[in-house]
Amino acid sequence: MTDNLTLKEHLLITEAEEDRKRRADLTYTEKRVKNELDRVTVELSGSESGVLTKLSGRYDRLDKAIKLMGEKKNELNADIKSRVEELFSAEDVVLTRVIETVSFTMTVSKRLKKADDKKVVDYEAIATELAKLIPEELQAKVEEITLAYTKLIPQEVKSPGLSVKAKVNEGLFTDLKAGVVSMVKRVIKSITSWAIKYDKKLLALKKMAQV
Repeated sequence: MTDNLTLKEHLLITEAEEDRKRRADLTYTEKRVKNELDRVTVELSGSESGVLTKLSGRYDRLDKAIKLMGEKKNELNADIKSRVEELFSAEDVVLTRVIETVSFTMTVSKRLKKADDKKVVDYEAIATELAKLIPEELQAKVEEITLAYTKLIPQEVKSPGLSVKAKVNEGLFTDLKAGVVSMVKRVIKSITSWAIKYDKKLLALKKMAQV
């Protein structure tokens, strides 16, 4: 979308970004590396912290799910290829192999031959070496020609990367685990007590039925 912006619109957006300042109501911590400002951290609390915590939690779960699905897909890929190889001869690797089942069609591409070595000529290095052979009085002309054929290619600004990692509170995890274990024990004790009372009532009913 930014590619369709006019120069004026681009300048306005850039100016707006430069005018954006740090908020006075938040606490920022700066970190320097080799005497240069390298990182800034802001502490959030309240509703703002809650909103970003929920979003980060969703991001973290989605990221883990995608990675897990990728691993499972790779495992299935290897498993299917292994089973395919068992259905064909070794010579068939140079052919496209197709397997038809009741519900799916699986296609495994042919094994490609190794490409011939590619010859790469370093013309820039050649030009540099040739320039050394030119007399000193012509070096200025060489630099002029080089400058005439030098292009400045603007690079796109990449979007900043995002990394989300969950904070694990070991103490809270331990307390939660202990609480769950305690609850399970109480449930088991309650069920056992109920079962004993039930067995006693059932035995009394059986005795009454026999009378």
